[in-house]
Parts: sequence; C-alpha cells; structure tokens
Amino acid sequence: GGNENTSFFVSGNYLDQSGTIIETGLKRYSARVNLENQAKDWITLGVNLSVAKSERDAANIDGTYAGGLNPLYMARVLPPAAPIYDPEGYGGFANLPNEIEKNANP
Repeated sequence: GGNENTSFFVSGNYLDQSGTIIETGLKRYSARVNLENQAKDWITLGVNLSVAKSERDAANIDGTYAGGLNPLYMARVLPPAAPIYDPEGYGGFANLPNEIEKNANP
C-alpha cells in the first residue's frame, strides 16, 4: 500500500507442524513490515523489520543418559525382546537404560 511518497508492505505467517514422532512438533509465528518514504527529492528513508518466534516440542524425554528416550535411538540399541511396558517405570515404560546395559554386559 501507500501513496506517491510512502509505500509499505505488511505480512504475517503462522506454522503449526506435527512431528513424525508422537508429542513432537513445531509452531512458528512471524511478521514482516517494510516501509519506505521519499522524505525529500534527494533522500529516501526506509526500514525493514522481521520478527519470529518458534516453539519446538521435542516430547518428554529424559536426557540424563545417551540418547534420552529418543524413540529412534532406542529402536536402534534395544534388543528385539526388551520389555516395553512397565507400570512402575518412567511414564509407564520399562527402564530402558538398564535394559540396554544388561544386554550389553551379559
């Protein structure tokens, strides 16, 4: 928009993307404003402003040991017969770090 001396551009964006792993995703909010003004015949003033905010949800993982409870890492290192469900475990899951250690050092 604008007139013969001033022009402006305003835009905004919202992204809400689900991750490929349960309870993961990304939200991003962004905005942009461009403003230009011909103050005199010999000078033009302008400003370009962009702002963004991102919120990343990496799921509830325990990062106290290598890999945390990252499901892709755990699928690679756990033996196929490792128990998964344990009502006494972390969030209802078996103590996976101990299972890895038990199977690594039989």
